[in-house]
Amino acid sequence: MTGGADTSEGPTSKRPRSRWTRGLAIVGATALVLAAAPTSAQRPKPERLLKETRADGSLVLDESGLTRGFEQIKRMLRAVDVEDIGGAKVEVHAGRLPEMGVDYDSFRRLADGPGTGMIEFQTVSPIKLRTETGLRFGELAVAPGNVADDYPGLFSLWIEKLEGDSWRLIFNHEADTWGTMHDPAADLGGVPLQHQRNVGAQGPFSVAIEPDGGGYLLVLSWGEHSWSVGFTAG
Repeated sequence: MTGGADTSEGPTSKRPRSRWTRGLAIVGATALVLAAAPTSAQRPKPERLLKETRADGSLVLDESGLTRGFEQIKRMLRAVDVEDIGGAKVEVHAGRLPEMGVDYDSFRRLADGPGTGMIEFQTVSPIKLRTETGLRFGELAVAPGNVADDYPGLFSLWIEKLEGDSWRLIFNHEADTWGTMHDPAADLGGVPLQHQRNVGAQGPFSVAIEPDGGGYLLVLSWGEHSWSVGFTAG
């Protein structure tokens, strides 16, 4: 018998697993996973979030993530100041306009020129006031409910240059409007503004509500220019 290598496999030799065998193993493993997973009847149902509603069925705005997200975006794009006055919120906000661009160039021509007119914003909405309580600017009463009953007062504010170095602040009932669309027919009224020019001062348009003795001071600033007017609550 001639010698030669015995190439036959012994009883313990391992043969490669066929594709059919491997596929069967995968199907079996998948079936075990599906059997262990809870059915739709077993899964806990997500808690239903109920929104607070008013007596008329309208929704009350809450502090949800969406509401907070809009608030963050507003504070990125607009200068905002909020004051708590006797437990009621008073908020004023305006576009963060820099000392450049079409809006500032238009304002500078008005401020430095001999003419009169309204400060208009071509790229943003006007200054806005939201108040949950009644305010009094001199003889002018600014009250909630101008948009809807039992709702905060919403107003647009407009700065107007008069003769000489006289300025006034106009309160308008149309808050949802653009910075070039002042409608005199919707004016509530106007009050005189104190104007100061601080040479060398810099900064974008800003707003502030500051305590002032027994009342408050609304301050509006843009670059070297600053306007202010006092008010009280009630």
